[in-house]
Amino acid sequence: MCTAKEDGGKEKALTHPLYYLLHDEPNPEMTSFVFRETLMSHLLLWGNAYAQIIRDGSGRVLALYPLLPNKMTVDRAPNGELFYTYRRDSDESRVNPKAGLIYLRSDEVLHIPGLGFDGLIGYSPIAMAKNAIGMAIACEEYGASFFANGANPGGVLEHPGVLKDPAKVRESWNAVYQGSANAHRIAVLEEGMKFQPIGIPPEQAQFLETRKFQINEIARIFRVPPHMVGDLEKSSFSNIEQQSLEFVKYTLDPWVVRWEQALQKALLLPSEKRAYFVKFNVDGLLRGDYASRMNGYAVARQNGWMSANDIRELEDMNRIPAELGGDLYLVNGNMTRLADAGAFAGKNNAKTEDQKLNKSQKPKPVRRFWNWIQNDDGSRTLYIDGPIAEESWLGDEVTPKQFKSELLSGEGDITIWINSPGGDIFAANQIYNMLMDYKGKVTVKIDGIAASAASVIAMAGGDVFMSPVSMMMIHNPMTIAIGDTEEMEKAIAMLEEIKESIINAYELKTGLSRAKISHLMDAESWFNARKAVELGFADGILFMEDESFPSEFEVSGGMIFSRQAVTNSILQKLKPKEKPKGTPIESLEKRLFLLKP
Repeated sequence: MCTAKEDGGKEKALTHPLYYLLHDEPNPEMTSFVFRETLMSHLLLWGNAYAQIIRDGSGRVLALYPLLPNKMTVDRAPNGELFYTYRRDSDESRVNPKAGLIYLRSDEVLHIPGLGFDGLIGYSPIAMAKNAIGMAIACEEYGASFFANGANPGGVLEHPGVLKDPAKVRESWNAVYQGSANAHRIAVLEEGMKFQPIGIPPEQAQFLETRKFQINEIARIFRVPPHMVGDLEKSSFSNIEQQSLEFVKYTLDPWVVRWEQALQKALLLPSEKRAYFVKFNVDGLLRGDYASRMNGYAVARQNGWMSANDIRELEDMNRIPAELGGDLYLVNGNMTRLADAGAFAGKNNAKTEDQKLNKSQKPKPVRRFWNWIQNDDGSRTLYIDGPIAEESWLGDEVTPKQFKSELLSGEGDITIWINSPGGDIFAANQIYNMLMDYKGKVTVKIDGIAASAASVIAMAGGDVFMSPVSMMMIHNPMTIAIGDTEEMEKAIAMLEEIKESIINAYELKTGLSRAKISHLMDAESWFNARKAVELGFADGILFMEDESFPSEFEVSGGMIFSRQAVTNSILQKLKPKEKPKGTPIESLEKRLFLLKP
């Protein structure tokens, strides 16, 4: 079950209810494999496969139950619509023991027809190959009688005189010497009798070849190559892989297409058929040997249309983190554009292209301060290190879009490790909103520092834990603005609004009064792990079963106040490489407006 993407790609529709039915359990009594195996056996033996569709009031499929093809009849109503008649025996239902006919509409039946003459009902392969199957049965019966007689067709008893009762002599001979159990026994002949054996005619001795031919003939009916039924006479080391690929292409693929199109036609709603489609993944059957796969991956990697993670996913291996280059698409340096061919093309064209592209046209790199790790148990870990949105956040639409896309790309619980001196409060507020809206459980762990804007992100955790040596800092928001007195007053008002929005996050997590939180922010308060837990900014301390501290380790109530030293430290960490430039107040007001509901 897949959904089509806007860029022409596809992805699994894991959230669609039909995906669970087709992939896991079509009904409470069967697994997906048993269901598909049952319908496939019906399709091969009867030429048709049927399943009853159970829907809810909105038309969505709730369950699929197989129906026996020999009890199903397809008819057409006077209005031209197809309907199905199922003959139920008395022993099929204990709820309603009365046998009878059940009439089903076309939207209540999943019908997968095989090869037919009218396009509606498939014809049984057994019926089409009855002569070949009958000959195979006859060969089996002949072989059974042939070998029951010890692979000896018999002989002639000669007597010099006239026997009064030849039948009695024959029965006496057969009782003693006929059959595989009496083979190689010594015969005693009296009255001049002689035994003349009859040799096996060549046409009779060929029945083993006939049986072999009939096995291949029946396999040919179902388009199964000889090597799949154990006949390796025409197979070798050099062609066995190609024969296996041909089996997928010429045998499985037609059946797979029948399944895909029948499932899509019968199970998807009309409004879903343009967005979703059913696709069987047979890539595992098309995989070559290890050396062939590696050579193919090498070509794809060097030509830039597969990354390391793309290859590792095909090999059922864990992904390489993005920061280590797992998602990079690389191109062999020997390749160049046709227009650049020539001895001096590279030098001249490079200069020309640089002249054409100005700074505004060149792509702006995204400075990531986060990193996602996929864990083996299905959960994910988010690492936030360093300044938050050191250069840009809302000014670069890629950054928040990319973070949200990565957040929603998976499901399950999330563990966030924070070690950040803070940064852009607008970025922190938006990340806070994304995490609060996330459906899975969010756990925050502070292993270094969560200061300023980073502390706002920490408040999104359902559980917040701090390392015994970590620190948390909260303070009033600050900015750099330019303008006259009126503009500065606007900046002050804007900072007050931002402070109130930050207090909302602190208040929701800690339960403290807004006045107390405001005083803590005014004082630029630093908390160790113990004080953060006491005030409600954290829920526990990492690596410690007993969160109580000895008195000699207590530090002035757990808070440190040194505005000058702290401010200088934070500004030094957030200091850009170039001299900071002022920001017009209109831009700051626009960013504040984006945070309001």
